[in-house]
Amino acid sequence: MTHLICGESATSQTPKLVILTSESDYATGLWYSVERVFSTFFETNYIIEHNKCNHALSLNQGKASRKSIGHYLPLISHTLTPFEQVQNLRVLADDNMKNFWSGQIPGGSAQFGSTVLTHLDKTIPSNPYLNVLVDDKIISGHNDVLNKKVMDFIGSMIEMSTAD
Repeated sequence: MTHLICGESATSQTPKLVILTSESDYATGLWYSVERVFSTFFETNYIIEHNKCNHALSLNQGKASRKSIGHYLPLISHTLTPFEQVQNLRVLADDNMKNFWSGQIPGGSAQFGSTVLTHLDKTIPSNPYLNVLVDDKIISGHNDVLNKKVMDFIGSMIEMSTAD
Protein backbone atom coordinates (compact mmCIF):
# COMPACT_ATOMS: atom_id res chain seq x y z
CA MET A 1 0.00 0.00 0.00
CA THR A 2 1.28 3.46 -0.90
CA HIS A 3 1.09 6.06 1.84
CA LEU A 4 0.76 9.74 1.09
CA ILE A 5 3.86 11.50 2.28
CA CYS A 6 5.27 14.98 1.96
CA GLY A 7 8.46 15.89 0.18
CA GLU A 8 10.28 14.63 -2.86
CA SER A 9 9.30 10.97 -2.54
CA ALA A 10 5.65 11.98 -2.94
CA THR A 11 6.34 12.96 -6.56
CA SER A 12 6.84 9.32 -7.54
CA GLN A 13 3.20 8.51 -6.83
CA THR A 14 0.99 8.45 -9.90
CA PRO A 15 -2.83 8.62 -9.69
CA LYS A 16 -4.40 5.63 -7.96
CA LEU A 17 -7.96 6.87 -7.41
CA VAL A 18 -9.83 9.48 -9.45
CA ILE A 19 -13.36 10.43 -8.43
CA LEU A 20 -15.25 12.31 -11.17
CA THR A 21 -18.44 14.19 -10.31
CA SER A 22 -20.39 16.39 -12.70
CA GLU A 23 -21.29 19.79 -11.32
CA SER A 24 -24.79 19.19 -12.73
CA ASP A 25 -25.29 15.73 -11.18
CA TYR A 26 -28.44 16.32 -9.16
CA ALA A 27 -28.70 12.68 -8.05
CA THR A 28 -25.47 12.89 -6.04
CA GLY A 29 -25.79 16.61 -5.38
CA LEU A 30 -29.30 17.69 -4.46
CA TRP A 31 -31.18 14.43 -3.87
CA TYR A 32 -28.40 12.72 -1.92
CA SER A 33 -28.20 15.76 0.39
CA VAL A 34 -31.98 15.81 0.93
CA GLU A 35 -32.00 12.15 1.95
CA ARG A 36 -28.97 12.56 4.23
CA VAL A 37 -30.63 15.38 6.20
CA PHE A 38 -33.17 12.86 7.50
CA SER A 39 -30.80 9.92 7.99
CA THR A 40 -28.20 11.99 9.90
CA PHE A 41 -30.56 14.17 11.93
CA PHE A 42 -29.68 12.70 15.34
CA GLU A 43 -25.94 12.31 14.76
CA THR A 44 -23.36 14.21 16.81
CA ASN A 45 -20.89 16.08 14.60
CA TYR A 46 -17.58 17.83 15.11
CA ILE A 47 -15.25 20.18 13.30
CA ILE A 48 -12.16 18.30 12.18
CA GLU A 49 -8.92 20.25 11.76
CA HIS A 50 -6.17 18.69 9.67
CA ASN A 51 -2.78 20.00 8.54
CA LYS A 52 -0.57 17.85 6.34
CA CYS A 53 2.10 18.91 3.88
CA ASN A 54 1.36 22.58 4.65
CA HIS A 55 -2.26 22.19 3.54
CA ALA A 56 -4.70 23.08 6.31
CA LEU A 57 -8.17 21.60 6.12
CA SER A 58 -11.15 22.30 8.35
CA LEU A 59 -14.08 19.95 7.88
CA ASN A 60 -17.54 20.29 9.30
CA GLN A 61 -18.43 16.66 9.92
CA GLY A 62 -22.16 17.38 9.75
CA LYS A 63 -21.95 19.10 6.37
CA ALA A 64 -19.58 16.43 5.07
CA SER A 65 -21.96 13.63 6.05
CA ARG A 66 -24.83 15.31 4.19
CA LYS A 67 -22.92 15.80 0.93
CA SER A 68 -21.51 13.28 -1.51
CA ILE A 69 -17.73 13.43 -1.75
CA GLY A 70 -17.93 14.97 -5.21
CA HIS A 71 -20.08 17.87 -4.02
CA TYR A 72 -18.38 18.71 -0.72
CA LEU A 73 -16.20 21.64 -1.80
CA PRO A 74 -13.49 21.38 0.92
CA LEU A 75 -12.60 17.93 -0.44
CA ILE A 76 -12.53 18.84 -4.15
CA SER A 77 -8.88 18.70 -5.24
CA HIS A 78 -9.20 19.40 -8.99
CA THR A 79 -11.52 20.65 -11.69
CA LEU A 80 -11.89 19.22 -15.18
CA THR A 81 -12.96 21.67 -17.86
CA PRO A 82 -13.13 21.65 -21.67
CA PHE A 83 -9.88 22.59 -23.41
CA GLU A 84 -9.65 26.18 -24.61
CA GLN A 85 -6.52 27.92 -25.82
CA VAL A 86 -4.58 28.65 -22.64
CA GLN A 87 -1.01 29.77 -22.19
CA ASN A 88 1.45 27.93 -19.93
CA LEU A 89 -0.52 24.70 -20.14
CA ARG A 90 1.31 21.40 -19.64
CA VAL A 91 0.31 18.83 -22.29
CA LEU A 92 0.37 15.08 -21.75
CA ALA A 93 2.14 13.31 -24.61
CA ASP A 94 3.41 9.76 -25.17
CA ASP A 95 7.04 10.82 -24.70
CA ASN A 96 6.47 12.40 -21.27
CA MET A 97 3.98 9.94 -19.74
CA LYS A 98 6.32 8.63 -17.06
CA ASN A 99 7.38 12.01 -15.62
CA PHE A 100 4.27 14.06 -16.33
CA TRP A 101 2.52 13.68 -12.97
CA SER A 102 5.62 14.44 -10.89
CA GLY A 103 5.96 17.77 -12.71
CA GLN A 104 2.61 19.11 -11.47
CA ILE A 105 2.71 22.46 -9.68
CA PRO A 106 0.33 23.93 -7.07
CA GLY A 107 -2.65 25.46 -8.83
CA GLY A 108 -1.32 24.32 -12.22
CA SER A 109 -3.29 23.05 -15.17
CA ALA A 110 -2.57 20.20 -17.56
CA GLN A 111 -4.18 19.23 -20.85
CA PHE A 112 -5.48 15.69 -21.21
CA GLY A 113 -6.79 15.47 -24.78
CA SER A 114 -9.83 17.73 -25.06
CA THR A 115 -9.94 18.45 -21.31
CA VAL A 116 -7.93 20.47 -18.80
CA LEU A 117 -7.25 19.23 -15.27
CA THR A 118 -6.59 22.07 -12.80
CA HIS A 119 -5.11 21.52 -9.35
CA LEU A 120 -6.90 23.64 -6.70
CA ASP A 121 -3.90 23.76 -4.33
CA LYS A 122 -5.72 21.96 -1.51
CA THR A 123 -3.37 18.96 -1.63
CA ILE A 124 0.16 18.32 -2.82
CA PRO A 125 0.07 18.47 -6.64
CA SER A 126 1.21 14.87 -7.15
CA ASN A 127 -1.31 13.41 -4.69
CA PRO A 128 -2.41 10.00 -6.03
CA TYR A 129 -6.01 10.58 -4.90
CA LEU A 130 -8.04 13.06 -6.97
CA ASN A 131 -11.54 14.31 -6.24
CA VAL A 132 -12.47 16.08 -9.47
CA LEU A 133 -15.43 18.41 -10.04
CA VAL A 134 -16.25 18.11 -13.74
CA ASP A 135 -17.73 20.88 -15.88
CA ASP A 136 -21.20 19.96 -17.14
CA LYS A 137 -19.97 20.48 -20.73
CA ILE A 138 -17.91 17.31 -20.19
CA ILE A 139 -20.31 15.24 -18.05
CA SER A 140 -23.89 16.39 -18.33
CA GLY A 141 -25.88 15.15 -15.36
CA HIS A 142 -25.67 11.76 -13.67
CA ASN A 143 -25.52 9.27 -16.56
CA ASP A 144 -23.26 10.92 -19.14
CA VAL A 145 -20.05 9.24 -17.97
CA LEU A 146 -19.22 7.11 -21.01
CA ASN A 147 -18.83 9.93 -23.52
CA LYS A 148 -15.63 10.33 -25.56
CA LYS A 149 -14.15 13.21 -23.52
CA VAL A 150 -14.49 11.31 -20.25
CA MET A 151 -13.21 8.04 -21.69
CA ASP A 152 -10.21 9.82 -23.25
CA PHE A 153 -9.39 11.46 -19.90
CA ILE A 154 -9.71 8.16 -18.01
CA GLY A 155 -7.59 6.41 -20.64
CA SER A 156 -4.88 9.06 -20.28
CA MET A 157 -4.89 8.72 -16.48
CA ILE A 158 -4.55 4.94 -16.74
CA GLU A 159 -1.72 5.23 -19.27
CA MET A 160 0.12 7.75 -17.11
CA SER A 161 -0.35 5.64 -13.97
CA THR A 162 0.97 2.49 -15.62
CA ALA A 163 3.80 3.97 -17.75
CA ASP A 164 7.16 2.24 -17.36
